[in-house]
Amino acid sequence: METAYIHTHDRIRYKRCRRKWYFGSALRRHLEPADQGPNIHLWFGTGIHFALEDFHGYNRFGCPATALDAYYNAFKDDELPQGAEDMVELGMAMLDYYLIWRQNRDLYKTVWIDGEPQVEVQVQLELTELSEKVGYPVVFRGTIDRVVEDEYGDWWVQDYKTAAYIDLNKLANDPQIGNYVWAAEQHYQKEIEGMVYTQFAKKAPKPPRVLQSGELSLDKRQSTTYKIFRAGLLERYPDGNFPPKFIEFLNMLAEKESPEGDEFIRQDPVRRNIHAKESTYNNMMMEVDEMLNPDLYIYPNPTRDCSWDCEFRPACLTMDEGDDWEYLIEQFYQERGEENDQWRNRIKWPDTTEASQTSV
Repeated sequence: METAYIHTHDRIRYKRCRRKWYFGSALRRHLEPADQGPNIHLWFGTGIHFALEDFHGYNRFGCPATALDAYYNAFKDDELPQGAEDMVELGMAMLDYYLIWRQNRDLYKTVWIDGEPQVEVQVQLELTELSEKVGYPVVFRGTIDRVVEDEYGDWWVQDYKTAAYIDLNKLANDPQIGNYVWAAEQHYQKEIEGMVYTQFAKKAPKPPRVLQSGELSLDKRQSTTYKIFRAGLLERYPDGNFPPKFIEFLNMLAEKESPEGDEFIRQDPVRRNIHAKESTYNNMMMEVDEMLNPDLYIYPNPTRDCSWDCEFRPACLTMDEGDDWEYLIEQFYQERGEENDQWRNRIKWPDTTEASQTSV
């Protein structure tokens, strides 16, 4: 092996199931199902990242939804995953709401170094101790979505996640948080407070429902927010003198929100102290040491999630049954290809907007 590149997602897969990792990891078989087509969730997440990368960087498009539309149009028809048109419409609505959501809420500014915004920062750090042990370079590799500065001048890394719903339970021990805080601190040689963990639920608020009578619905199940509902009321009551039933409904909506966010977007600062950073490094070194062991025992970790969470399940079951699992590999799997980023070369950038430093 010329160089072993270590990725956080690969380490997570290793701990989830050694056999799944063995089939999929670039350190071993590096396989994927043949002819599976582009993954709609990865494609969508990449588009959201691109839109926010531009908006919080050079801001060439001036609006993240416009950047997402440019991302969509940079793909050929046969490169788009099924359902891409519907997903990009949803994404544009999510990003339009992001502009409303961040008013009086987003206190972080992009860090600029030598005229360049620190967005989509590629980090490569050699793990020297392991390199010396195995006899070839072992390199941690990752991409930091954004480096930000808070109102006190402290630096944080920011990570964007898109998911079906917002999950706060994983913040205390999410390995990616510790890994990227540690990596950023080594990369910049500067203390990093922690990670601003930003989650986007794959849904967007809608204007309040209008009844046949012309009044706004008070149905608590409707997908709206305090600001949006209040704006709808002001169209009907410009003086702000709302009937009591609407004030009560507004209060209910306000209780569902917090400085960190709401059910659509949430931004949580997660600190990591020096002990947590040292633990992150030590754990990574022990895990990678195991992963690079040529005599590592490869065994499965079957759970009820395997049926939907493992693309190698047919080969795994065939292996345990003593049948010809290598035949399945030859027929239905292929070497994993490199990530195709040709779409970046096809982005149609605005002609009149000059790149400039921005505080968004």
